[in-house]
Order: sequence, then structure tokens, then C-alpha cells
Amino acid sequence: MNNRSGHIRNAILIIGEAFTVISVIWFAVTGDWSRAVLAAATIGLVALPRIVELLFKRDMNIPLYLICTLYSAGHMAGHVYYLYYLLPWWDDLLHFAGGVIFALLGIEFSRALCRGKSSEVSYFLIAIFGFCFSVTLSVLWEFAEYLMDVLFALDMQSDRIVHSLSSFNLGTEPGIRGTVGNINEVMINGKPLGVGGYIDIGLIDTMSDLLLEALGAFIVSLILVFRKGQLDSFRKDGKAADTAKNRK
Repeated sequence: MNNRSGHIRNAILIIGEAFTVISVIWFAVTGDWSRAVLAAATIGLVALPRIVELLFKRDMNIPLYLICTLYSAGHMAGHVYYLYYLLPWWDDLLHFAGGVIFALLGIEFSRALCRGKSSEVSYFLIAIFGFCFSVTLSVLWEFAEYLMDVLFALDMQSDRIVHSLSSFNLGTEPGIRGTVGNINEVMINGKPLGVGGYIDIGLIDTMSDLLLEALGAFIVSLILVFRKGQLDSFRKDGKAADTAKNRK
């Protein structure tokens, strides 16, 4: 890591940690302990990009390091500062970015495993591994959201208001699908729900998240294939690891 790159990384890390620590102090002073605990848990997450660099013994390039840091703090900011509700695209942005980041980590992880081997591994196979690695982590995260919702009655798998639904349970006989459209109100225990439609309890949100994450991973894998395995997302001694390898 050269001095300039190191200074920029340190500055990003310090700013990210300062943001989380200030958030902890602010919510603790105001007595909002649930948000204070969530902000405190993010202190360690902001350091993850540096930990990943140490594990891989490679430096991320500055844009990737910045994106990883923002992603690490993004979920906390979405919850404690209500960005998920103030900015409808915030959740979609984070899931797409997660797909990209996890794919890049998967690619670097596969290269770390193959480093020093006598035979070269096809960059096409590395791209497939990066895509599968990213999608797997995304699925595991959705599992975690589901368990938090079931065990602690949270709403991490955000509900959506829908105005039509189709189900075989609504059919006139087995195997016949029934459809209800133009749903403008739903009655619960004899009282109107008051949301202007039917509440989908997480299915649409979960599938949308997985599609966005898979899209981000697919784009990264496609770029790797088109560039014939040359990506400089991770560097060693200030040089692109892939470039240095190809010059040998």
C-alpha cells in the first residue's frame, strides 16, 4: 500500500467510525437505546473492509474500499435514520451494491485459493464462482431477515401493499386458480385495515432483493469474462494484482 492510498483508506475508516460512534452517543443521550445498540453493532462492521484486506493480503482500490465502507454503515443508517422510509430507493441501492461487493470478494477468494497452484484456473470458472458466492451470501442474509421477523416480530422483510392476488386456495375446485383484483380495502376482525389494499408480508421484498443482488453479481461476473479475468479491484504493493500476474 503506497502512502497516498494508505492515507485515503485511513481517512475513510476514521470518518466511517466517527459517524457510527457519534450516532451511538447521540441515541444514548436521547434515551433511544434500541437505535444506540444498532449503531454500536455497526462499529465493527465499518472495519470489515480493512479486515478483508488483511485476510486476502491485498488492498482494495479506493472506490471499492469506499463502497464497502458505505455499505457496512448503510443498513444502520437505513434503520436508525429512517432512510429506508425517507428514500424508497435506499434499500434497492444497498442490495444491488451488496451483489457487486460479494461477487468481487468471491472472485478474490477463488483467486486466493488458486494462488500458487501449478495449473491456471479459467477466468470463466472464477466468474461463475464469484456469482454463486454472491448469491449464496444474499440468500443467507434473507434467511437472517426471515428469522428476525419470525422470532422477534420485526419487519426486516418489508411489507408491500398490493391490489390483486392469485391463489389456488381461491379456486372453485382443486387445481383451479382464483384471482381477486381491485383490492382497495381489507377487513381484519370486522374492522378495515386502512392501508388501501392487501398487505404482502415480505415475499415481494425478498424476491426483489434477491433479484437486485443477483443482477449486481451477474454484471461483475460478465465484466470479468469480457475483460478476460483482468480486474484491479484488489491490488498488491500499489499495483493491480491481475496486471502484475500477467506480466510474469
